[in-house]
Amino acid sequence: MNVEDKKQERSKAKMAITVAARRLIGAYNRDCEYDILKDSMFELEKVFDDFCVINEEYELIVSDEKYAEHRVVNGEDIMTYRDNVKRCYEEARSVFFSVKTTIEQKARQQSAGPVKVALKNDICRIHELITVVDESFKLENVNIAALQLDKSDLQSILNIICDNMAKLGSIETQEQVNLIQEEVDAIIRA
Repeated sequence: MNVEDKKQERSKAKMAITVAARRLIGAYNRDCEYDILKDSMFELEKVFDDFCVINEEYELIVSDEKYAEHRVVNGEDIMTYRDNVKRCYEEARSVFFSVKTTIEQKARQQSAGPVKVALKNDICRIHELITVVDESFKLENVNIAALQLDKSDLQSILNIICDNMAKLGSIETQEQVNLIQEEVDAIIRA
């Protein structure tokens, strides 16, 4: 393949990236579904990979001094040309990953919902048991067996809370986990 053919091939590969990037950004601007964006991103990755291979081949060809005049195309040297193509690719890619991040955050929040509810329920149960224990101490005849059961219940609830905190830690941000941890710590200190 001669240098002119490779130059044309590289130009077509650049155009494919431009078109794929525009499609992806256009789909984003039209609020298309994530699957469409994902397909567009897949296509963009494919054409960018193709461009990289073709561009490397072109750069190898023009590294020969007899093709030195082909190192500048449309006023852009090889590096500038490649950087402009890469910038187009990265712009579209960043749009996709911002959408992907938003979707993942929403999914994490939805996953955290049941765990948060379970934690709130367990915290309420602990408050109830603490009230029962406090009332037991006011009685003349303290029922040690009942207090032992309450202590056992408190321990099992505490274990459940710890398990749920671990689950929540894998779902939520550290800041949100810390807020719940402070609430649990306040109960333990009470």
